[in-house]
Amino acid sequence: MNLLFLNPAGSPGGAERALLDVMASLAAARPGWRLGLIAAADGEFVAEARALGVDAAVMKFPRAISLLGDAAAGGPAGDHRHPLAVAGRVAIAAPATA
Repeated sequence: MNLLFLNPAGSPGGAERALLDVMASLAAARPGWRLGLIAAADGEFVAEARALGVDAAVMKFPRAISLLGDAAAGGPAGDHRHPLAVAGRVAIAAPATA
């Protein structure tokens, strides 16, 4: 199984600490699984993920992807957007398929 996590931050905050816990737990419970992380910025969070054995890379997110997240989804940092508005942003961010 391959799992890829996306994260907009390189510095560890609360969400990043939780994600590190998830990755550490998965690595311990399923050592055969390949865990990956793409972060939009480099920093301590990326280094800690690598120390867990996670294949981590730093890559700037496309603008459409960077607009998604807690604030855009109406979470604690957001302005409680309608779910259809969030779905529209996801559709715009998704790659085209033919």
